[in-house]
Amino acid sequence: MNQDLLKETEIVNLRDLGGIVNTEGKKVKEGCFYRSAVIAFAHDKAKKAFDELHIKAILDLRSQMERESAPDMSEGCDYYPISAINEQFEFQGNLDMSALMKENSKEVLMSYMVQMYAQLPFHNPAYQKMFDLMLNQQVPMIFHCSAGKDRTGVAAYLILKTLGVEDKLIMEDYLLSNVYRKEENDKAVAMMKDDSFRVLMEVQPEYLMAAMNAVQEKYPCFEDYLLSEYQLTSEKISLLRKYYLE
Repeated sequence: MNQDLLKETEIVNLRDLGGIVNTEGKKVKEGCFYRSAVIAFAHDKAKKAFDELHIKAILDLRSQMERESAPDMSEGCDYYPISAINEQFEFQGNLDMSALMKENSKEVLMSYMVQMYAQLPFHNPAYQKMFDLMLNQQVPMIFHCSAGKDRTGVAAYLILKTLGVEDKLIMEDYLLSNVYRKEENDKAVAMMKDDSFRVLMEVQPEYLMAAMNAVQEKYPCFEDYLLSEYQLTSEKISLLRKYYLE
């Protein structure tokens, strides 16, 4: 995929999962799975660049409150707004940075993030819809949350792990959010005048490890997890790998 085209959309943290190699030496196909922050366009040129991606489905992982405050520009795509955070979790399913910023203890903030990540892989209707879209070959698809790093990061982990990518490479892709969001993160931390908030603005290895470890602790293997949580049989996993690997 032309990286210049992705940049021209000016969508924050937009990138393609394609090109990542799995344990069998096969690559994730380019132009199938995009991850990003909120989908919005400052001008027609950016919208035109987005249109050239030929997106069929947008999976919006944000809560209703987040969607209402910053609606996606989703014309021409099938749009699926499904919150990835359980509404019983703190802040009623919202990853509410303004509420979290009232707490200035780095340890407390990191603890919150770790707890959230550990819950995300389970009983999650948003990720169920993601796998349904994959099975129905409703691609190219784009999945995103507000910053494109946390709920989106776990979604990318699930896709890549299902396609046979090793954890090390999944973590490398996850941590790229700190590169793609550096300008936004630096501005936010400078505005707040407190570097402890960087643990909210950036992704940390401990966060994704919390999700990975939670899955490993609950299930004997990842295939059992996929079957129990998303009804992905071995046959369906094989189909997904046939569709999306080359």
